[in-house]
Amino acid sequence: MGFFPISPRIRAAESRPTAPLNWCWRTETFPTRTLNVYRNDLAQQNWLNVRPVGPSGNAGAAGAKIHIYAADTNQLLWYEQVAQYDFQVATSYYGYGQTERHFGLRNRSAVDVVVEFPDGTVRRINNVVANQTLLVSV
Repeated sequence: MGFFPISPRIRAAESRPTAPLNWCWRTETFPTRTLNVYRNDLAQQNWLNVRPVGPSGNAGAAGAKIHIYAADTNQLLWYEQVAQYDFQVATSYYGYGQTERHFGLRNRSAVDVVVEFPDGTVRRINNVVANQTLLVSV
């Protein structure tokens, strides 16, 4: 292992001792892998992070549905349902990790956000300005 120069295509052979696995002191070399490095050269565009906060016992808002609409319309742009996996929620002994979803808005400066929580509560926030994190609680 080591550091490799950043280039459009990197080829690296990986070798490591395998003694802990089979107790023989030899080195195995794995086939050469191709690693691709990408750089985003696009112009910066607008975005929105939505952080739903559920009721006690479901602070991560598992099961919440997030709808993003074009401002002042019913034109659905994006939809995502919050799912939490054990590696996401078990980040601390004392509590759950925060749930946050990222939406790219391109050149839109404002959108409408609707969050449906699993208990049936619906929160609609109109004309949300881009480039911020929006906290939506029950």
